[in-house]
Amino acid sequence: MNDLDSLWKPGSRLYARSDAKLGVLLADRSFSYDPVLRTWAGSTNLPKGNLSYLVLRYDSKDGAQMLLTGIIGKRHLIGFGNDHMMQSLLQHDAGRMRGMADPSLDAKIGPPRWDWPQAFDLEGASFLRDEDRLVTLNPRKIGTGYGALLSDLV
Repeated sequence: MNDLDSLWKPGSRLYARSDAKLGVLLADRSFSYDPVLRTWAGSTNLPKGNLSYLVLRYDSKDGAQMLLTGIIGKRHLIGFGNDHMMQSLLQHDAGRMRGMADPSLDAKIGPPRWDWPQAFDLEGASFLRDEDRLVTLNPRKIGTGYGALLSDLV
């Protein structure tokens, strides 16, 4: 059993990368496997803030993304490129109850790379890293979890 086995949990993901390596998202880290050299490489741990966050994971051929979301805090989309460098991609202030700042986390991840329109909620979106771009799909209607749909966001 290697160190990665102990980190594997439900929600962990394997994905093909554009550089012919295998990408792995485990817990709060990004890893890659080079089949030619038979070596593993990994990122540093996702930084922790003072608020509690749920981590949603997305992957694409040019990197991996983790969306930090929670009941009261701002949402943060953190990206790991194929070089495993961590970068703040997007940040979203989700209104009265969910826009609470987390200065500890903000200081660790730095300012977001791209601005995100506040009319669109990050939590309903899907993300795809494509070279130096971030492609997002955001539904016009989002389910509430109770079977109802919220009105158009636009």
